[in-house]
Amino acid sequence: MISRRTFLSILFASCISLISWLNFTPAADALGGKLPAINQPAPEFTLPTNTGNGKISLSDLRGKWLVLYFYPKDFT
Repeated sequence: MISRRTFLSILFASCISLISWLNFTPAADALGGKLPAINQPAPEFTLPTNTGNGKISLSDLRGKWLVLYFYPKDFT
């Protein structure tokens, strides 16, 4: 008879293998387009808020501290 600990270890490993095989990570959709120029002001953009109750634009944040990072190799 198999011990409960061994059974749970095998079950856990099987679940991890299944999840990685099914690849539940959502696919990233690259928007493409022109990359922003290096050492130049960021282009104007508007995005939905993370709460989904509106939008925010880069111009809304003028005069405030902001860290904006582009990942050009991820097409974001």
